[in-house]
Amino acid sequence: ARLEGFTLRGGNASQGGGVYIESSSPTIVNCVITGNTATDYNSGGGGVFVASGSPKLIGCTVSLNTAYIYGGGVYLSAGSLTLENCVVSGNSLTYPSYSYGGGVHANSGTLSIIGGAVSGNSALTSGGGINMSWATVTASGCTISGNSSSGTGGGVYAGGGPLQMTSCTVSSNTSGGNGGGLWSSSNVTLSSCTIELNDSNATGGAWYKNDGTASLQNSQVRNNSATTVGGVWVQSGGLNVLGTLFCGNGVNINGTYTNGGGNDLNGQCNPACPGDSNGDTYIDSRDITELLSDWGVCSDADCFSDFNNDGLVDARDLLEVLSGWGRCAGW
Repeated sequence: ARLEGFTLRGGNASQGGGVYIESSSPTIVNCVITGNTATDYNSGGGGVFVASGSPKLIGCTVSLNTAYIYGGGVYLSAGSLTLENCVVSGNSLTYPSYSYGGGVHANSGTLSIIGGAVSGNSALTSGGGINMSWATVTASGCTISGNSSSGTGGGVYAGGGPLQMTSCTVSSNTSGGNGGGLWSSSNVTLSSCTIELNDSNATGGAWYKNDGTASLQNSQVRNNSATTVGGVWVQSGGLNVLGTLFCGNGVNINGTYTNGGGNDLNGQCNPACPGDSNGDTYIDSRDITELLSDWGVCSDADCFSDFNNDGLVDARDLLEVLSGWGRCAGW
């Protein structure tokens, strides 16, 4: 079956307030699934519930749906689900004591995310954006941003099944507990990813690695923050790091890890926009301080305050700071 170009709004069911899929493999294209509710205490999927089968959502928006405990936007119980160029945003969970996966809860089966975004979702216990139990999850070219968890894993909580992310951005997620961007106890591979501007009110602003074997390669870990260790906290298990830039995190990595080579653990973040000397996406007094310390002829290749690339840090570069005061455009 193929459903294309519809808006599914205001549905209410025990599972799958907007769409319920079982033993079938429909393709849902360019649909909006919004404002629906799932009421089952032990289940969920305010927008979409997949019990079995191999459905595919292409170019869809799953937004402003609610469930009780699991999967405000999407709940994968079993089977195989593909989200291609979809946006899962603004979904939430209503149980006041604990909840999991504000945007997506992948209980088991296989979830594939290609492009698109999981943004602005919230959960109480874990996985503001995505919560994984025993599912296998692969993601490529996607953005996971602006999600929140009062507990752990503001962006992604990877519990039991393996997680592989390629060319993804995990940004501006927050957690009240460990792991502002990611929390994991399973096997995780992150390749060519950007993890930036995430915040934890506890430990591991970018990533709290609790257990399992993990790899971080050819990536950037930038400007994350936490009460303790803004970068990556390695609690246990192996972590291999290679070809990765760390900057602006305070402490970049805490714990035992393998340095695979090609890493920059003491780098400064590149400017996010003209005037942003320290690369934190804000133009403020800290950039003036940075610029004044760089004043004069650039002494090395990384002359971050030379915004016009003339080899000098002077009054023309200071003008860029003053004229662009505030948040960099697009952030």
